[in-house]
Amino acid sequence: DILYRLYFIFFNIYLDRGEKMINDTLFMIQSLIDNLFYLRTMREFCLNIQLSFLENNKYYIDIANDFGVRCEELGERVIKLANKNLPESILNSNSFVTDYTLNCELVTEKLFDIDINTNLTIAEINLEAGSEFNYTEEELAEITDINKNAIALSKNFIDFCQEILDLLKENKLFSYSYPTFFTFVIKEINFYYNDLLRLSAKNSADPTFIVNYEYWYCDSMKTISQLIIGLCDPSLTYILTNSNNFRKIFMKQMALYKETNITPDSQLKLNQSTIQYIEDFIKFLRIIINGILNNKYYFIVEPIFFDNLLTEAYYFLYLLKGARYGIQTK
Repeated sequence: DILYRLYFIFFNIYLDRGEKMINDTLFMIQSLIDNLFYLRTMREFCLNIQLSFLENNKYYIDIANDFGVRCEELGERVIKLANKNLPESILNSNSFVTDYTLNCELVTEKLFDIDINTNLTIAEINLEAGSEFNYTEEELAEITDINKNAIALSKNFIDFCQEILDLLKENKLFSYSYPTFFTFVIKEINFYYNDLLRLSAKNSADPTFIVNYEYWYCDSMKTISQLIIGLCDPSLTYILTNSNNFRKIFMKQMALYKETNITPDSQLKLNQSTIQYIEDFIKFLRIIINGILNNKYYFIVEPIFFDNLLTEAYYFLYLLKGARYGIQTK
């Protein structure tokens, strides 16, 4: 089994647990993937924050909007650099945009009377894959500068969300988003921030990274299930029941990741079961989005929020299949 061999190689290469440097190819590809995924994710978090506040909290609305604009500015640079510079596997993974993204943006614009930069979505949809990755010094300098700016942006955004979270917990601020949402956002963007720091140092992933990110993303999927329950019309028993079932499934997987004595065999077994669960969860999220776009389901959140959750699940699936960190790349 190819996955078994990849994991076996991975664990043995890093048994000494020393820092290993990544080459320019992995640095570029991993940086592009991180920025394409997280800059869009962060922009959509900003939109949710903007729409969750009342007008009397215009200060926070304006700051969230400013963060969103900065995400778009960096995102434009990343998209230009990514064209013909990424493998087909990631572009076809639905990690950046899905077949629902544009429609969800248009419905969100209509419902909330806002403008979303759909040109970025169209540009991402039209990204072309590359086949040979020989990056120029200018391209490497550009992604290095993007990473530097993204590190500062993500750190500032984390601090902004932490301020909101603290005020919500003290009942000094009102938002239609839950404290759980802001906790989720902070954890998510912290992952981005720390991975950018690793990439800036051109260090490879820690030997425990595979297990850690699978556990972390199971926690994210559990939280997403909980958020869906909180945003759902109480009459939608199908959504409520299935969301709660997935919450229990991902909690069980988290327990297994913590309790299992990790070996290549046990890791592969956990990996394969998690892949099946996340594929089922993706089907469920697609049912929800189809229901929203076809006027079957109503949620107290902007429609693009669910597409954001869907790309999160697709990205986890991509990670689970071992492609993200170039384990098979020499």
